[in-house]
Amino acid sequence: MDKKTAEKNLQAARERLAKNSDRTETDAYLKANRAVVDAEKDAKSAGVPWWKR
Repeated sequence: MDKKTAEKNLQAARERLAKNSDRTETDAYLKANRAVVDAEKDAKSAGVPWWKR
């Protein structure tokens, strides 16, 4: 995965998490939270600088 794609995926995952943040116990929130964690790992391995993560 290249840096640009990793950055876009991370941003999209954070937006989904923000959309579901009012219901922290729901399955959608937990999935969105997991997607953010995975996207951050992908961004780190793709070489995205820490200030963009």
